Amino acid sequence: MSSLFALSATETILWLTLAMISLAGLLALVSPARFRSLSSKSNTWIDSNKALAGFDKKVDVDELIMPHARWLGAVVLAAVGVIGYFLASHQL
Repeated sequence: MSSLFALSATETILWLTLAMISLAGLLALVSPARFRSLSSKSNTWIDSNKALAGFDKKVDVDELIMPHARWLGAVVLAAVGVIGYFLASHQL
């Protein structure tokens, strides 16, 4: 197993991404109200060109996710744990 400080660039990006995702999951689990606030502040629509017009539909997932924010947080943290375990135990 490689040392924690001897990570490749890919491994570093993966671990940092997992850390950010786990923070979002933890926030959803611990404080759904703050998760809702963060979600509304970071909800930005990016318009793509006409080639992707069929996929360019706005879907409001907040109606589906916000009532279940704690479950979402728990599932996200579990997924991060599984992915982190496989990243730590297998060499890329």
